Amino acid sequence: MNPESLFAPSPSLEDRLDIAYLTGRTSLFDHFVASTQGRFWDPSDKQYIDFSTPFDMTQPLLPLEHFPELNALAGHVPDEELIKYANLQVHRMLSGFYYGEQAAFLTCLKEADELNDPGAVEYAINQAREESRHQHGFQRYIQSRFVSPLPLSPPYRATIMRLLNGDVPQNKFVGVQVVFEGLGLATLGYAARSANDPLLRRLTRLIMADEAQHHKAGRMLIKRELPLMSPQDSEAMAEEALACFKLMEGLYLHAGPYQTLCATYNLEQPEGLILAEHSRNPFFEAIFRRNAKTLDDCGLITVQTRALYAPWLKVSAQDSVEDKKDEQLAAEIIAELTLHNAGNPNRHLAPHTNASKKQALV
Repeated sequence: MNPESLFAPSPSLEDRLDIAYLTGRTSLFDHFVASTQGRFWDPSDKQYIDFSTPFDMTQPLLPLEHFPELNALAGHVPDEELIKYANLQVHRMLSGFYYGEQAAFLTCLKEADELNDPGAVEYAINQAREESRHQHGFQRYIQSRFVSPLPLSPPYRATIMRLLNGDVPQNKFVGVQVVFEGLGLATLGYAARSANDPLLRRLTRLIMADEAQHHKAGRMLIKRELPLMSPQDSEAMAEEALACFKLMEGLYLHAGPYQTLCATYNLEQPEGLILAEHSRNPFFEAIFRRNAKTLDDCGLITVQTRALYAPWLKVSAQDSVEDKKDEQLAAEIIAELTLHNAGNPNRHLAPHTNASKKQALV
């Protein structure tokens, strides 16, 4: 592998004490690391988010019209069951985030050991901290609305473990930082704008502030690294991107819950593992088109893999509009956090510690 690559074989612990290693630090990630202080937030601090915010769970967390597969069941299935179905889909989505954030956290820890530059290592460790608070945030939300997350699906678990245990760091990076993070960011934007639950809107907006930076850093690094890769390594990265993309396609568009609902009411069940094109959440479809476009822009869709992305490479003018909305939303929450944190210099201290200090000053 090209020695200029950040994915080149990592130095030994002893080599990491050498002046040459320490002074060869890249500045690629300096902006991303510097921005973390301004957009800090804490899932345990009600100044940022209050998980006691109520919501009537007999109402849909996302609008029912976002689930066109339910149109065929109108008049055959009670309204309360349709709402339960919609909320189950949200539960599935958030459980996926819950495990995905933990996977991203573990990936960052692995990258900190594998990347061969101190600046890249600092970024990976910094991102690990942010992924941990995301996992904590989803845990608090799921506890407040569903009590516990749904089990991690076997295919998702197998992919996470394959990536974590793999010895090719760039493939791990592509799978988690570009595919999973990219799909996740677009899904967060969708929930932040569409959710009926104000707590879910707040949580997803806060997480977007971090994830927008993670995905931007991931795209930047892949565009830098691909020209340094051999054709074999580049193709391997493209194949990993496709494998992760197809996994998420199956999870997002899984027909199982709908088939179960149909069976409960003795209705005709659709065939296949994923929902038919006319019965999918249109926002989910847009999420996959947008991620496919990102992969294509990064050079991760090759001649060999392009045909397998064909359904998601159709151009839609609305997709670029959604991208702009997400960018604006992320910028708004970052500005809000930056303003709040500038006036709260003790924000990193535990609430009880802050209180003690205030009492001590009186």
